Amino acid sequence: MPDGCDRFLMTFQALSPKRLMPVLALLLLVGSGLVVLPAAAAGKEGAVSSAPPAADLWQAAEKAAAAGRKEEAAGLFDRVYRLHRGEGQGEEALWREVRLRDELALGQAGADWGAVRDLYRLYTIDYPQGAHFEEAYLGLGLSHFRMYFFREAAIYFKLFLDRFPQSSLRVKATYWQGPTLFMIGR
Repeated sequence: MPDGCDRFLMTFQALSPKRLMPVLALLLLVGSGLVVLPAAAAGKEGAVSSAPPAADLWQAAEKAAAAGRKEEAAGLFDRVYRLHRGEGQGEEALWREVRLRDELALGQAGADWGAVRDLYRLYTIDYPQGAHFEEAYLGLGLSHFRMYFFREAAIYFKLFLDRFPQSSLRVKATYWQGPTLFMIGR
């Protein structure tokens, strides 16, 4: 059974030159910007946006979190983050999402710690001077530990201790470094 890429290639190869020319012409026009597809026009002035304002999303996320609907709240904070990525509200929205996803994963057997790790990494990349940078860096180590990637976790805990010697989270990093080193036989 051919996969999606193979099916695409077979379909593409089956097109005769007569049928292929209009497709290629459309691709060239769209790529050059001479033709704007309806989905692309949504970001332009005068276009009607169906997304609610960020303040409404933030309030909805806060209400969902207060009501214990963590999954919904995390999704709403993610939307706020994507709307305000380069602003202070974007940073706080991403951090709230990270913490909610972490709490959800702690309560689930077989949780997707890779997704949590990726969110911690995203925070450290997008906000290297952020208010929660140290916590996010430590969260990277903890996520690796929970995925049973003990060598990676040991590296993150050691780097944390080296980079943040005055951190209030130093005790927690040292605590988690112990079982991690035990698991890799050191």
